[in-house]
Order: sequence, then structure tokens, then C-alpha cells
Amino acid sequence: MRKLRNLCLLIILVAFIIFGGTKALLWYYTEKTAKDIQNALPPGAFNYTGITTSLNGSTSLDNINLLINGQNVKIEKIELATNNILELLLLIVKNWGSKIPNELTLKIKGIKVDIDSLRTTEWAAKIFNDSLSIPCGKINKMTTQDYNNMGYKYFIFDLNMGYKKISNTRVKLDADMNMRDALQVSLSFYGSTSIINPSAKKNIVPEFQINIKNNIIQEKLYDYCAKQENISLKEYVDKLPPYLNREDLDKDTVSSLELSISDNIMNALNEYQKKPQDLYFSTNPKGDISFNELKNMSEQAVIDLIRPSLKINGKNIPIEFEWMTADALSKRTAPKNTKTSIPIIQSSERILTTIDQLNEQAFNKKIEIHTTSGIVYKGAFKKVQGNLLHMTIYKSWGTSDLTLETNTIRLVYILSDF
Repeated sequence: MRKLRNLCLLIILVAFIIFGGTKALLWYYTEKTAKDIQNALPPGAFNYTGITTSLNGSTSLDNINLLINGQNVKIEKIELATNNILELLLLIVKNWGSKIPNELTLKIKGIKVDIDSLRTTEWAAKIFNDSLSIPCGKINKMTTQDYNNMGYKYFIFDLNMGYKKISNTRVKLDADMNMRDALQVSLSFYGSTSIINPSAKKNIVPEFQINIKNNIIQEKLYDYCAKQENISLKEYVDKLPPYLNREDLDKDTVSSLELSISDNIMNALNEYQKKPQDLYFSTNPKGDISFNELKNMSEQAVIDLIRPSLKINGKNIPIEFEWMTADALSKRTAPKNTKTSIPIIQSSERILTTIDQLNEQAFNKKIEIHTTSGIVYKGAFKKVQGNLLHMTIYKSWGTSDLTLETNTIRLVYILSDF
């Protein structure tokens, strides 16, 4: 009995030494990495007061002080975490030269920045120094004193970023930013690894979510400007000019995405400007599809495949858009009804055929293609040459040529009429 008790004590002691030693190593290498950073920067540019490690697989620097462009930035904590302590230790010991763990989280808590620092920082200067786009009495640009009067002497940010490898081809990325007493933004990506590889030849549309909520700073700005206008907050909000107009919105969306969004989306976004509580947008694709492939599809096919969702202040907003080129936009003299176009095919009659018979049977006819990834294309058949099928897709603003590899085609139908 005594031997068994001694054996148990020995096991506990060995475990304590192993885990305690591992934790001590993690603390040592965390401090070593921090000192390396400190030594690489000018004196006083990077300081901290403590290190915290956990057997759960996390390590943090506490009470950090940074000197950036002559301005002090204080941070409560920077924490790095993985699934277990050994993965984290290996990552730090090898100075990030080892394989990135399957799961990695970075948390930065309490980034405290005063208003003057933000106004002189390049990435934030445009936001904080731009002219106001809303009426605000005699104020054209917000000063540091104006922000102080709104209750902001400084801003405090919390950032959480996560990476999770689901498989060799799938990853999940998360990012949350909490601007305390001001704004919260959450982002989430799930999909092909191409989303973290900008040079990828085929960028797959990911499962994506963005949520902007608790826009307190916008509400405080309205309240502040209402006082400058000597009217009530309700009167001020009711009189706000629309944030978006059709002409400018189309210029932006057509130049960047080659599409024009519907009036109901534009109007909903303008309503959100007056009551900025909660804005949510997501995509939930049925399968792998690249951004370039989407442009060869009809508007309704894109919506059916990508399954986008837009909610503003808890209300579902129907997604409708129209493909539009810059040339087509310049020729448009009056706003069009942007209701999603009805599929071109008007007849349900169709004949199933094979790819080898298309050149003979489908000359000058319309066809419907079902791909192995679940996408359906409808348009005019041109020819099959080698392992490629050539067809023309019809859109609201014209036509577009499409080429498909025959090994990606599951079914082919010849349509009786258009």
C-alpha cells in the first residue's frame, strides 16, 4: 500500500516538474522575445511590466507602453494562445519559424489612445480630420475639444483575432474590435485557403459575416450636432440628408464590383444612418465558386448560389442587384427598376443530351449546363472544342462569353425556346 502511495506521489511530482518546467520555459522565451523586440527599437519605445503564462496554452505581456511618433500608447494586455502549451512554446522558441498551429488566437486588450494621437496618426488622420458630411452648426471639422465635449478624451480598443485550420483546404478567420463606449465590429471568414492568399489564381467566395453594432459614437455625434443647430435630437435626425444617393452609389459599386444595388438596399442603408444600431451582412455559398465565375451568371443565379443576407436593425432586407458596366451606366439616362431579373429562359421544355452530341444537335440553340459544383448556366451554345465548351451568357446589360472544362459538366440540356 505504501509503495502504491509513493508511486502516486512520484507521478504527481514528475507531472508537476514537467508542467511547471514547461510553464517556466514559456515564461523565459516570452521574456526573451519581448527583450529582443525591445532591443531592436529605440530606447523607451517599448516597455512592459509583467508576463503571465498559463498551462492552457497562453502567454501575455501586461501593462505595455509604446512610443509611436512621439505619442504614448498604453495597452493593458497582449495575449497569444494556442490549443496547448507545447504548441505555443515550440512556436515562440523557433521565433515563428515552426509550423503555424492549427489554432491561434491573438488578444489585445485595452489599447488606450488619446484623441491628439489619433489625429496625427496617418491611418486615422483622415477619419478624425475630415470635414463633416452632416450639419453641425458652425463646425465644419471636429476638433479635439469637440470630441472632449462629446465625452471622449481618449479611445480604448479591444481586439481579438483568431485563426483555425479546419483542413488542408479550409480555414476560419475571426476578428472582433470593440471601441469601448463607441462601436463594435465583428468579422468572420470561413472557406478556402485562397482567402488568405492574395496571389491565388482562383479566389473562392467564402462564408462571410460582418456585424456592426452599438454605434454609440454616431449617436453622440448627432446629439452634439443637434445642440449646435439649437434643435432637438429627433428634429435633427429627421432633417438629416440621405447619406447615399443613386448617382454616387452607382459610381462606386459599378467601378469596384460592376453592379448596381437596388433602391430598397440604398434606402435601408440611409435609414440605418439615422438609427445606427445594428447592421449585419453575410454570405453562405452552396459550394466553391470564384468571384470571376459569378460575373458569368445571372443576378438571380448569383443570389441563389451565394445566399447573401442583410439585416438592418433586426429587419431583413431583400438582396437585389443588377450587373452594370461603366459604359452601360454612362448611357443610362434615368434610374431603372433594380428588381432582380427573371431568368432568361421562358420555357420549361428541355431535352437532356450528351456533350459529344452538342456540336451536331445544339447549333444555334440555347442550352442549360449543370456543373459538378452545383452551378447552373443558361445561354447560347457556340461549340465544343477539345475539352472545352464555349457558350454565351445573356445579362441585363449585354452578353458575356463563357468557357467551361467538359469534366466539370454534370448535365446538359438543349432548350426548345428562349
